[in-house]
Amino acid sequence: MKPLSLAALAALALASCRNLPSAIPDVPPQVEGGATAQLARLNPNDIVVAPVEFAAEGLTVPGAILRTAAADALVAHRYAPLSVEFVDGTLPPGAQAGVMEASYRPGTLGEDAVLRTVVHQWDTSNWRSRRSLTVDLEFVMESPSSAQGVLWTARCTRRFDLSNEVRLEVNEQARWKAACDAVLAWTFSGLPDREVQAFAD
Repeated sequence: MKPLSLAALAALALASCRNLPSAIPDVPPQVEGGATAQLARLNPNDIVVAPVEFAAEGLTVPGAILRTAAADALVAHRYAPLSVEFVDGTLPPGAQAGVMEASYRPGTLGEDAVLRTVVHQWDTSNWRSRRSLTVDLEFVMESPSSAQGVLWTARCTRRFDLSNEVRLEVNEQARWKAACDAVLAWTFSGLPDREVQAFAD
């Protein structure tokens, strides 16, 4: 038997790589939840990102940055979050900073859906030494109509090592923005992209 040429070996290697199953799951295994049939049926566009809710008192969370990161994560999946400033104009004084219970009344702005963010844990004990963050975050996208109900949920409980994501940032606010963007991009990876309808000429 003749030995295989280098070109033949390369071709075999390439073919074997193509046949390997992906090791990356569609949804991170540490994220619970998922989309309901109503999400595809409703295909919401305009989304209100409600103020961050805290499940316990005493949590020190960059709520405004986390809320902005949630809006950015929606944009990455082709949704259209309404301006935070526009939404906050409908809220009672003091509600913008985050409250124990939801402060936004669904349907006020004629939106298609509301995204709620609930922080159950936000542990920064290793943030300054290791840029490590342990979180328990819950996200619920729901229709303003009780008939439509919940469209999508995600519950993320894990530790994130974010030294690479924040190492080039020059101040703490920028580091928190980079950290929140990374955590939410990962958590929202299972959110189905919105189906954009093409208009006929």
